[in-house]
Amino acid sequence: MTAPAQGPLRLARAALAVPPGRLLARLAHGAARRGAEALPRAWRERLAGAHLPAPALRPGYLAAFARDVGPGEAAPLTVELLGRPHRLEHPIDWEPAGEGRLWRFTLHYFDWAVAAVRDAQDAAEAGRAAFAAMRSWTRAVPFGRYDAWHPYPTAKRLVAWTYLMSTFPALVTPGVERSHWLQARYLARNLETHAGGNHLLQDLCALVVAGLRYRCAEAEAIVERALRGLAREVPRQVTADGCHVELSAGYHLQVLAMLAEASLALSAAGLATPAPLLGALAAMAAFAGRMRLPDGGYPLWSDTTRDSVAPLDTVVGLAEGALAAACDEGEASAGAACLPYPYAQLLASASTAEGRRAFERVPCPPFAPLAPSSGYHVLRGDGVVAVFDGADTGARGMAGHGHADCLNVDVHTGSGPLIVESGTSTYDAGPDRDRERSTAAHNTVEVAGLDQSEMWGSFRVGRTARTFARARGRDGGWCWATAGHDGYASRPGVTHRRWVGVRGDAVVVLDALELADGAAPTTFRLRYHLAPGLQARAAGDSAFALGSPPRPTWLRIAGLEERDSASLVPAEAEASFHAERFGHRRARALVEVTGTLASGRRYLAAVVSPRPAAALLRRGAGLVELSSDTLPPLAWRDAPGPLVPLGGGEEKDQ
Repeated sequence: MTAPAQGPLRLARAALAVPPGRLLARLAHGAARRGAEALPRAWRERLAGAHLPAPALRPGYLAAFARDVGPGEAAPLTVELLGRPHRLEHPIDWEPAGEGRLWRFTLHYFDWAVAAVRDAQDAAEAGRAAFAAMRSWTRAVPFGRYDAWHPYPTAKRLVAWTYLMSTFPALVTPGVERSHWLQARYLARNLETHAGGNHLLQDLCALVVAGLRYRCAEAEAIVERALRGLAREVPRQVTADGCHVELSAGYHLQVLAMLAEASLALSAAGLATPAPLLGALAAMAAFAGRMRLPDGGYPLWSDTTRDSVAPLDTVVGLAEGALAAACDEGEASAGAACLPYPYAQLLASASTAEGRRAFERVPCPPFAPLAPSSGYHVLRGDGVVAVFDGADTGARGMAGHGHADCLNVDVHTGSGPLIVESGTSTYDAGPDRDRERSTAAHNTVEVAGLDQSEMWGSFRVGRTARTFARARGRDGGWCWATAGHDGYASRPGVTHRRWVGVRGDAVVVLDALELADGAAPTTFRLRYHLAPGLQARAAGDSAFALGSPPRPTWLRIAGLEERDSASLVPAEAEASFHAERFGHRRARALVEVTGTLASGRRYLAAVVSPRPAAALLRRGAGLVELSSDTLPPLAWRDAPGPLVPLGGGEEKDQ
């Protein structure tokens, strides 16, 4: 429980972490919203131009989407929202009681309507149902009311409606068209500069996709301002190694997809994509390819789920198609057949449009990412992959999607995952959200029962752990990376550093835990959370068999002291859960190592190998040495600084 004075203090720490400009923008946004809500509804709508008709359409824009739709009744849709089925019975309740905010946001995204058309056997029937819902929304939801008119759901809805209106032009009514144009004008005046990150990029990309539907001076100005915003913002939000700055695999793919959609929309309108966007697309697509796991998935870093974005290969294919279309290459449409709706139609529309006229007042400097490298590493061996999280706790000033997971490690093989992240099942504040963001939910070391970073609520972050001494290298057959973090440096005085290496079919993890001189002894827990459904058994002598006989993979812990323990906690204990999708959690087993730290430095090692080899960790003569029956000896300097193996070719990870 938080002490009475701790609440205001941690809130102050959270506020101090936000850049002053964004904090002022947040205050201004709140004041503007309250001022608008104080006006009578009729005044708000009149001032916003809700009575004005939509302008003329841009000829040929997204022409490859168009489908014929015959007469028929619109049946109610049953859609999935955050892992739960929801039936949209008419009249649709757009403000249902008892639902969390993310659920309400998702209802107003209308992504589910695009998915219904994509998955339906009869696309026309799904289209009629989608447009019935769109007409219901325009009639039932008052202008400006949150959460429906929050800028982020508005941006997501604008893109979804643009695709649906291009697919079924015969179903577009004047009321739906007028609402679409009103939403675009509203979003252009309510950009989420106070939130930044993926929200601001979504707003800007949505204005490009939706604004290009119209041919008038105001629409042209909306698109031009959005492109100027993207050219300015994208370099700030991409790291030197091509990761999105919020350090979430899921949001990386979402941002990559939305940038690709904006670029393809420009190509479909015969317009050029600014150079900063093209550079970001190329860098982010390359990073996505590097984080691909053997099963085609991606790591569950920070707030990541598998149902919030298209599969990795689909997003990368979309980005590659956008790059080809922007260069007006004839083969750009070749990948359209491999992509689902609406991406296939978007790529086809871009490929058939002629010319690539540039916006004269949009800056086009070469792409130059402004954020440092992510700190993520995917280390590949012979049939085994180790994923090392040497990243900070979210982006600086935007840590809300971060978890207390510094130095987490996952292990995957060609036959499936072995040690994996916990994932995210909810954004709603409560015990589940707290657990999934905690250090205890990740494959790293927890000290004194504390989280590395101070987290509470849905997205609040106070004191944050930062990584340091990051390095990587290749030597003697080893592909390795290392980092440390300062999350426990002030409380209770512990520094944690970790080295992860892959050689052949084996993975080695070395942890260095150093308690400051004069600090009181404290406890630690090292956890390795196993893949759900994975069979596991303790085999004695700190060894664990992971997977089904006769060929399990072995996890061996070395460096234990007399009072330490290493045990297997079964899934039935419900001490660990795994969530790949919102609303779904599965209990799973974990291996837990517990012990006590005294002043000074100590080491623990884990060896993951298909062979049940012994492992011994020794200290002496200024070295830490790991010996195993099946691996060549490894040695590190027993000293502060990066954990670099002797003879290792170190390369600092900037």
